[in-house]
Amino acid sequence: MRGSILAFGIVSLMYLFQVSKKQMPQTDGSKEAVILHTVMQALDQAHFRPQEINDDFSKAVFKTYLQDLDGSKRFFTQNDVNQLKSFETRLDEDIKASNLDFFYLSTKLVKNAVMKAEAYYKEAIAGSYDFKSNKKIEIDPEKIPYAKNDAELKGYWSDIIQFEIESRLAEKLDLQTKDQKDKKSTSVLQKEVQDRVKEIFDDYFLRVKKQEDKDWFEIFMNSITGYFDPHSNYFSPKDKEDFDMQMSGKYEGIGARLGQEKEYVKVTSIIPGGPAAKNKELEVDDLILRVTQDGNESKEVVGMKVDDVIPFIRGKKGTGVTVSVKKKDGNTKDIHLVRDEVILEEGWAKSSILEIPGATDKIGYINLPSFYSDFENSDGKSCARDIATEVAKCQAKGAKGIILDLRYNGGGSLTEVVDMAGQFIETGPIVQVKSKTGNPYVMNDRNSAVQYDGPLLVMTNSYSASASEILAAALQDYKRAVIVGSPSTFGKGTVQRFFPLDKMVNGLQDYKPLGEIKITVQKFYRINGGSTQLRGVVPDIELADNFKYIKVGEKEYDHPMEWTEINKLNYNQNVYVVDNMEQLKSMSKARIDTSSIFKLLDENALRLKKREDLTTVSLNMDEYRKDEKTRDLESDKFAALNSRMTRIVPTPSAEFSASDKSLTSETVLKERQEEWFRNIRKDVYIEECTRIVQDMINTSNKSKLAKSKN
Repeated sequence: MRGSILAFGIVSLMYLFQVSKKQMPQTDGSKEAVILHTVMQALDQAHFRPQEINDDFSKAVFKTYLQDLDGSKRFFTQNDVNQLKSFETRLDEDIKASNLDFFYLSTKLVKNAVMKAEAYYKEAIAGSYDFKSNKKIEIDPEKIPYAKNDAELKGYWSDIIQFEIESRLAEKLDLQTKDQKDKKSTSVLQKEVQDRVKEIFDDYFLRVKKQEDKDWFEIFMNSITGYFDPHSNYFSPKDKEDFDMQMSGKYEGIGARLGQEKEYVKVTSIIPGGPAAKNKELEVDDLILRVTQDGNESKEVVGMKVDDVIPFIRGKKGTGVTVSVKKKDGNTKDIHLVRDEVILEEGWAKSSILEIPGATDKIGYINLPSFYSDFENSDGKSCARDIATEVAKCQAKGAKGIILDLRYNGGGSLTEVVDMAGQFIETGPIVQVKSKTGNPYVMNDRNSAVQYDGPLLVMTNSYSASASEILAAALQDYKRAVIVGSPSTFGKGTVQRFFPLDKMVNGLQDYKPLGEIKITVQKFYRINGGSTQLRGVVPDIELADNFKYIKVGEKEYDHPMEWTEINKLNYNQNVYVVDNMEQLKSMSKARIDTSSIFKLLDENALRLKKREDLTTVSLNMDEYRKDEKTRDLESDKFAALNSRMTRIVPTPSAEFSASDKSLTSETVLKERQEEWFRNIRKDVYIEECTRIVQDMINTSNKSKLAKSKN
């Protein structure tokens, strides 16, 4: 079903329109104009809520693009903004005509502005600083205007650099006050700080200046797609490749993560089990000088951006590549590697067995980072199959309850959600999916087999989104599980599809590849008829966390789609009905009300909210250090939140498999496992959820299970 739904979406759009040379409006004939024209047609034809291209659209795109170009207000002056402002209400006409005059002007202005800002920064970093100043500055760019002129912009940079130096120098002085060993003078410390700030900003400007027109164009395109909704986006070919890799949890290459360090691309980590890990010659912090594909000439990569180097290093399984690197000792080395499939295993489901001695039975704990799926290969990685495996492991170890942790899970495949939910009920609807026309399509679990029929708890927080919300909502509506977490989940209730632009354009081969567009084509609804859009899933039991008082979620985006409601479905299940929710809430509340840790968590959430609202800082060193000391004293009160160990005792849900050991050594596997166990032992939320599951075990009466009343 996964492939058929996606194929229908693409094919139907292909029939709606195709772009050819004859259809292209009279423009400069650039690749960017072709992309813009094709994207606008795709949005108009396929988007769930197509927008009128008018002055409101023009003003919104102008505002978003300006923020994305220079949201920090470090580059543009009001004069620059005024030059662009003449387009504020005419972008709709220009975009309809695929006219990119505004875009070309913006890139010219931003490139000049960056060069000018760099000169101001260099003057500021080389100057002197008045740490006795009584000046306060605003560090939230949304609260300050653009600089009126170059002189004011230069003043902005002087303040920015002084603050960067002051904050780091204050930290060093405070640390030295606590530790008198190897005490240094203030002037020596200031020189160290000044050198570090210079290094940071030199690197910052180097990266900004490496931005090419294609990079700015992606920003411009996404300011347009973002007007339709926050999740419709243009993807360059490279971005789409990265997205697919993330969703499938694998790619073909050498198995090394890369980052940028000034003019070099640097190895930042080696992925266990990959070619580089097995070869053992490539190391973290190696600087890449050249890349040579087998049978081809060397490619010098010094000075290139990391995104431009990666395509030379990635490649098909079985092909060879030589990476020439500069080692930390200054020596250079040529390392030949044969590419292979690289597994990004840290993004997969994993489980352990939890016990609180004297308080709980064995409880299975499963963490799911995302709803991953290999869309290209039906036998590829599937989070639903992996969850089934982890549940079976927990059952084999005697777990009497299961916790499924969806915190920070941003979503993924809808089909995986249906397959996964079906493991906990007999059969029935899981989610309703509605296009802009026609009746909702109901995605059902049609497999009567039940993987697990015991107490189930789902952990969520404010960053549990999309597919996470569907699963939590379905299990909540069926009364199959207790949902525990933040006041609400993220609130993303929309479905996106990718459409390859190359297939929408006849001819124009010189311009291809054009990339792809991800378009919101459907909304999904709970089986009770309500949407998770904007409102998210409200937990059955709320636990205070750091996000309690901070604005988080879909509703904080610009141009989110609205909450709506459709008809409720008929549904019931006989597996395990949570029919004593009020009792479970009461038992948890009794623990929370007497817990000093949860009291601290609530107070800390309020402190973080207040700190978020304080966005002015003093450029007077004594005043700044005084303010920081006050904040540190407040923070000290909450130190127990990071250091307290719970009573949880985690143990493995299974021994390491031969497959695990083939990816990396058993020593590394054990180190990772112990690190995970340490994090579990420190997690007070997991501790309370373990106790809630035990409450479910103690209070459930399977002889009284009845169908949910819906």
